[in-house]
Amino acid sequence: LELRAADGSAWQIERSGDNADWKLAGARGDEKLEVSKANAAAYTFGRIELADAAPKGLKPEDAGLDKPTVVTATTFDGLSYTLKIGKLEGDNHYASIAVAGEPKPEGQDAEARLKKISERLPREKALAQYVVLIPKSKLEDILKARADLLAKKEDKKK
Repeated sequence: LELRAADGSAWQIERSGDNADWKLAGARGDEKLEVSKANAAAYTFGRIELADAAPKGLKPEDAGLDKPTVVTATTFDGLSYTLKIGKLEGDNHYASIAVAGEPKPEGQDAEARLKKISERLPREKALAQYVVLIPKSKLEDILKARADLLAKKEDKKK
């Protein structure tokens, strides 16, 4: 999961498998990722809820999508989801969603996962043609600054 904010700040968390702990890519010095915050961001991304579709004909600059915050999630099944988050309008952010890649699940339950992915993928890909509204509250765990993902100094001593 990677975030590139409109202001140029960025962070990336990654893990080697479904049950592995998240790691902060490019951790500096004594930086330690607060795993519960990484789990919350990843969980939230996987459960994005839409409030509505934005009006047709909305210009990217009017929605803040000309200079968005970009969040990219890459799955172990071979898919990449890109969420471009624009400006806040009331309680919702304008956003666009794109899905790329071909599903290639591996492992013991690969066939069952492929079936589930194949059922939902057409709906997910269809969202690319719309600007949507996502509740601000549903993006809070994802839109955290890098420093907010780190364990507090006193927590590290425990």
